[in-house]
Amino acid sequence: RIELTDDDDANCHSNIHLDLWHRIVREKRERRKAYERVIFCQQKQRIQNLTALLPNVKPTDKFHIQQEIQHLERSMARLERYRKKTWDELGSESKDFRIPQ
Repeated sequence: RIELTDDDDANCHSNIHLDLWHRIVREKRERRKAYERVIFCQQKQRIQNLTALLPNVKPTDKFHIQQEIQHLERSMARLERYRKKTWDELGSESKDFRIPQ
């Protein structure tokens, strides 16, 4: 998903001032990004904690811990894949978005 930084005015109600609308959308975007960072950091910390536990647990528990680590890694990958990205973030990636000829 690509999120444009200049907010679409078509979604703005006619009774709302445009400056207020832009501020509301920007604050909403910032809250969402902060929430995503918190969730991502929590999951990363959980993976580190579980990985540190692995050498000291019984083999039966080790399997369940490894499954939970894999689940968290998949969840983090899904978060990153479906995260809305701004144009600047897309430009920092090394992907080529040109249409093939």
